[in-house]
This record gives sequence, structure tokens and C-alpha cells, in this order.
Amino acid sequence: MADDIDRLDFNFSISASPARKALYKTKGDTSMKKRRDEFLKKQKERRRDFTQYARDLALSPAPPSSSVFIEEPSQQQIDEVKTENMEVEKIRPKKLQNNEAYANQLMTPEPLVDIPVDLKTDWVVVPCPIGRRCIVISSRNATIARLNNGSIANRFKSTLPSGCPSRRGKVNDYCILDCIYYEQTMTYYILDIMCWKGYSLYDCDTDFRFFWKHTKLSEVDVTTVSDSNPFKFVVLNYYECTADGLHSCLSSSAFDFPVEQMYFYNRATQYTAGEEATPLMF
Repeated sequence: MADDIDRLDFNFSISASPARKALYKTKGDTSMKKRRDEFLKKQKERRRDFTQYARDLALSPAPPSSSVFIEEPSQQQIDEVKTENMEVEKIRPKKLQNNEAYANQLMTPEPLVDIPVDLKTDWVVVPCPIGRRCIVISSRNATIARLNNGSIANRFKSTLPSGCPSRRGKVNDYCILDCIYYEQTMTYYILDIMCWKGYSLYDCDTDFRFFWKHTKLSEVDVTTVSDSNPFKFVVLNYYECTADGLHSCLSSSAFDFPVEQMYFYNRATQYTAGEEATPLMF
């Protein structure tokens, strides 16, 4: 990756292989830059009640302890399928699918196969660890992490607002975060923030969301592991897309995780769940 970044920060060009370009062809005859510009324009023109959107996501009826409920077969059921001349049939567990409303709630990146002409001025980059991307919601004295398909990855206590009984507050003090869970250190790395104590940031631009992310998370102790906070939360830093910024991004000694990918965010983009156009993934 370091060699690729050198090409990025000195020449601002990528020699993507034909095979890679073929995997991510632009849609129709529209260039990637034009698609990104149109996407940003539509974001500015749309009108939506994001406060209610976040509220519905955080305060919907409490789901079961798992998004997929598995009913194990009893010994009586197993005995019933035995016959004298037949092997024991395998009873398939019953599955209860639910919580589809939580699916596709993360903003989807697209691979970086061309360099935006305004990369130096209008974009920032975030180094990302190996791990599972998930949406984390703290609400009603509990914290739930869900995968992008809507299934529950974990349910736990946290010191996020409304994340555990000791952080009990107003009913509207819920939070919604875009995280990457790194299992080796049991850490949730905060990539983005969509809601903080009931204040929706879906329609805020990247610069404001990232400022808010660093400011608000510094006000609560989410990095210390305790009974009320068994998993650490760490805010991912972002860097300017200049030569110095990119080198600082890669040479930073502060990383306590292996960098798997880098996300490039346009400064003006809003958080759009399930849509692909920005950020860019490298």
C-alpha cells in the first residue's frame, strides 16, 4: 500500500490494472467525477426529516436478543426421526428473520480507480483497521452493534449516552455511530457519527461530522474498559489529502491496528445510508 500511496501523493495518479478497472466500470456513459458531482448536488437539494429518521432507528420496538433466533431440536424430536433402518435425520433449526429495517444503514464506499481532480482541497482520508463494519446504536440503557445486513453482532453496555443503566438520561439521548470492530483488541473504531444525544448529523457535511465526532467523544470516557464499558471505543483520525497529509497518515505511530483500507471522504458529502458515490475506498 505504501508504494501506491507514493504514487498518490506525488503524482496523484493510480495505475490501476485493467482487471481492477473492469471490476468497477462506471455506470453507463457517465464519468465517475460527474456521478459524484451529481450525487452531491442531489444531496443538497433533497429534503428529509433526519431527526425522525434517527429517532425511528434508535427507538423502534426492542428486538429479540438476536436477529436470528435458533430453536434447537429437543431430544424427543431427534428420537422421533429415528427409524430401525434409517440414519438419524438432521433437524434444521427454525430461523426467525427480523429487523430488516436495520439493513443497509451504512454509507457504502466505492473503490478508488481514478483520482478526483480536487483531491488535495476537497477530500480527507481515514485509515481503517481490519474488522467488521457495523452500526452501533446506544439507546434505552443498552448498546447494540449490527452488521450491515441488519443482524445483531453484539449487545452490550457502554458509556455512550444511554448506553447502559449508569448512563441513563432522557429518552432522546440516543446515539448512532458508524464503526469498525477489531476483534483482536475488542475495540470499536469510530469511523463516522450520524446521531449524538438525539441530534441528527445525517444531513451535515463531512467536515462538521468529523469535528463533532472528535469533540463529543472526547467528552465521555469510552476508551477505558470497565463493567459499564467492556469494549473500547476509539475515534479514527482523518488527514488532509496532501503529500504531507498522506505520508502522516501512513507513518503515524499512533495506530494500534493494522491498516487494511483507506477511506477518502469528500468534505461536502452528507451521510447517505446504503448509497454508493462517496466515500472512496483504497
